[in-house]
Amino acid sequence: MSDADPHFIARNWPWLSAGVTLLGTGAGWLIKAFLDSRGGWVDRLERRLDKLDAQVVERDQRIDHLITERQQMAEQLLRANLALAERGTPPASTLKALIDRDCGMMFAKRRLGPGIFEMVRVSPLYAKTYLGGSVYDYDGKRDAEIWPAEIAALFDENDERIYRDQVGESVREPVDSPHTGVRGVFHGRKYPVRLHDGEDYIIGVGEHIASPAEDPDPQGENE
Repeated sequence: MSDADPHFIARNWPWLSAGVTLLGTGAGWLIKAFLDSRGGWVDRLERRLDKLDAQVVERDQRIDHLITERQQMAEQLLRANLALAERGTPPASTLKALIDRDCGMMFAKRRLGPGIFEMVRVSPLYAKTYLGGSVYDYDGKRDAEIWPAEIAALFDENDERIYRDQVGESVREPVDSPHTGVRGVFHGRKYPVRLHDGEDYIIGVGEHIASPAEDPDPQGENE
């Protein structure tokens, strides 16, 4: 375009206008395509998240079912061992022997009074995961002697409710061990048992679910 031709735009306006319209239409199409693409991407992410959520729920249901079966088998085994125990053997000793042989997360507490429980025995895996020591380190102690105050209070509250209702229930109890640094959730079942010594017990079986930030090898076993 020449600086000496002031009528250039006027003479070529139809072509320029068409070009601007075409560019505008093209840009609009590109923006729409981009937004549609992003919308499709978001939809795919949401569907993927829904699928993962469903898988987590299915996993939890499957684990709950297995833990319930484990509780039932542990009860049956305890009853069988009590029936076979020699006369005069304290039921608590039979209970301890059962827990000593358990390869998972298991424990038993004796109820001393309303909201007052003391540990009878924890399994080796429980001791290793939460105590970093011997299975005997917890014997005869209350949760407040092992755990932070809020966690111990929650344990006592759950234990007393289960004793009162006399019904086993699924639990997801937060754990934050000052002994091993392990954090996460104890996912399992607690159930009440009265043995023929007249004592009431709360027995727990389950698994540890680590928090996302937890070191998967807190004891350094793989070093």
